[in-house]
Amino acid sequence: MAESLESRFQNLHEFVTQARTNLDRNNWDYLIGGSETETTLARNRLALDAIGFRP
Repeated sequence: MAESLESRFQNLHEFVTQARTNLDRNNWDYLIGGSETETTLARNRLALDAIGFRP
């Protein structure tokens, strides 16, 4: 049975580190990149920061 995300990662940093390890550079750059004023990137960051992980 596959592990749940909650049991694999204690915080967002661990999740991002694993994602970066698993993706090739082009896909990673596309995923984290923004364009022009980077409004969407900033909003996405705020949305992720609002997520609370349970200890």
